[in-house]
Amino acid sequence: MTDKKQPSTSSDNEQVAVPPPKNNSGNSNGNNGTLKIILIIVGVVIFLGLLAVAVFSWLFKETVDKVTDNVDISQEDGSFEVRSQDGESEFELNGGDTKQLPDDFPSQVTLIEPYTIQSSSRTKIGERRSWNVSFELEGQPQANFDSFVETYSQDDRWEETSQVQSDGIYNVTYTNQAEDLVLSVNFSSDSDDQTDATFSVINDPEQG
Repeated sequence: MTDKKQPSTSSDNEQVAVPPPKNNSGNSNGNNGTLKIILIIVGVVIFLGLLAVAVFSWLFKETVDKVTDNVDISQEDGSFEVRSQDGESEFELNGGDTKQLPDDFPSQVTLIEPYTIQSSSRTKIGERRSWNVSFELEGQPQANFDSFVETYSQDDRWEETSQVQSDGIYNVTYTNQAEDLVLSVNFSSDSDDQTDATFSVINDPEQG
């Protein structure tokens, strides 16, 4: 077991990395209410899972329409999206027939190929953004983890900040100072020939 400082794990394939809301006393009550609605929706969608997205989005939209006009909600072919009308807050979850990387997924993040995407999500709150992608990979998690770490050790853009290997779970975290990115990658498996991987990326310019 290797244990470095402050690991950041992401063992749940349905977990979404959500940066904390910006504390800005100048925001209006309407914007604060919109942000709370966005975060509540994110939490409920994670809890219910993709199978309940269609029913939940319809029920929630009926409720939201009665109390606010600041949020737009859409659901189609396994994709669920919530967007504030001022454009400051967004959440998108892709599954079902829309299993793909988010359009704005950071190009600086190198993925392991071949891979099969199980679900992906993106969150925007002000200038802060986060992405979470769950994959299936061929091969054992130890081999995939070693290959991933070797690839990133040769990439000067990324600096490793923590690494944990314990009980068949492998996690490593990197920072990209130039682009204000933090990447946390988790590998695990319930079989001998397949790996479940989760890539969580946060972009927070204010922390740069």
